[in-house]
Amino acid sequence: MFAWFVTFSILMRTFQTFFAVLHLAMGAELSDDYFERTRIMSFNALFGLYGSVFMHVVAMVIIFGLFFEDQGGHLYQPAYTSVVLVCCALVIVTILACAWGTRDQIEKLKRHEVDEPASARVLLRDILAVLAICYLAFSFCR
Repeated sequence: MFAWFVTFSILMRTFQTFFAVLHLAMGAELSDDYFERTRIMSFNALFGLYGSVFMHVVAMVIIFGLFFEDQGGHLYQPAYTSVVLVCCALVIVTILACAWGTRDQIEKLKRHEVDEPASARVLLRDILAVLAICYLAFSFCR
């Protein structure tokens, strides 16, 4: 059970990073004006907060409160499968809506020259470089 939890926690955080880094970086690229970027990222944080509250309300009030109230609500273990499926669906819909809603901004983004084209080798090299920096920082903190 511990190995399963660690594996899926790492996978979840990894895939979350694939979206979050690009999502947050795009917010900074949408405008050259400091105050406009601040407004964009404020709305990003606000919608993130509202989305989190909405998912908790859906889980606690609707799923546990309405559908599984007779079986014990949040104490009924099989109810968590429904919570996970509904929350995953909400996250996927939100990510797709975000991508769909910002697709017209692609041509306005700054183009950056790259030294070499993206490949699995380049990705692995960059990941190893980041891990090396993390290791050095961790060693320094001890």
